[in-house]
Amino acid sequence: MKVASSDELLALFTNPAIDEELVEALYKRDKPFSDIAVGKWASMLVYCMDNPRLQLCRYTEEKADVGHYRIHKAIWEFVQNAPFNELIAQIVLNTLVRLNPEQVYLPDSIDAALERWGRPRLRKTSRKENTLTGLSRQEELRCVIASLYGKKEGALSDATESSHDIARRCCYYANARLTDRQIRAGYQRDHAAFLLGAVGNVGILLNADKSAVLEQYLRDDWLTHRYLRIRKAVHDDWGSRASDPVTDRLKALKDKRRSQEPRIAGEITDAGHEQRQRQIEEHKPLVSKLATLDRVVRSVAAWLVVALAVFAALIWFK
Repeated sequence: MKVASSDELLALFTNPAIDEELVEALYKRDKPFSDIAVGKWASMLVYCMDNPRLQLCRYTEEKADVGHYRIHKAIWEFVQNAPFNELIAQIVLNTLVRLNPEQVYLPDSIDAALERWGRPRLRKTSRKENTLTGLSRQEELRCVIASLYGKKEGALSDATESSHDIARRCCYYANARLTDRQIRAGYQRDHAAFLLGAVGNVGILLNADKSAVLEQYLRDDWLTHRYLRIRKAVHDDWGSRASDPVTDRLKALKDKRRSQEPRIAGEITDAGHEQRQRQIEEHKPLVSKLATLDRVVRSVAAWLVVALAVFAALIWFK
């Protein structure tokens, strides 16, 4: 693991047949990851967020998918215990927006996790610029955490449409039985931030009329991509074939996106290798930042060792 290249790590952590216990250990940072530098570990998290196993639940009436359950429980532990800095917060956010809301682990309480990620020190470096929702990345993360994990009754206090906390409102938007009027009112109040929660609301996704109301607010952006992905996953889980968007505008947008994808893998020489290289390039800026972070951590640690040695020497010769 310590000497693996980016290409090797990507191949391992995007493999849907990966050992489930390895994925669980990755998110818990247990062995064999406990002694790996934080930058290297974080780069593995970046690659793993695209692993199909995170989305694939093999549950049947006869047999539970224990491996899938343990992975998602480990992801929740990761949300609770991940190092508190801006880069790791971005990895947590990027991981969570890829998940199917119907498959995540449901904790009894998420108040502590929301409070942790709302601490001021991170907010000072988490700017609102260039975000679709107008929120800081930190607030986007809190909204996604609340939307995904606040489903169980009592999991989040004051999760109402009138709450002063946007994350608690997003929890309500994601899990309440919203009327058409509430969908319109929620968007009028919170705009794109409302969509952070609402695009994963199963009651909306399985109701054509409510879906039509929601889809009028979706544009050609990552929130719409998330809506389409969750919509398909939820309808597949429920055995429904009506996973396509309801409105003609969004159907056309979906068709446009589909036409821009490679036709078939056979049209591309060594398609798997090209896809891996493309994924590496997409993640390279974040991985590069993580490597820099790792060097800084090692540098600080080295200076601390030197300082302690000098301090000890001064005491010894005093």
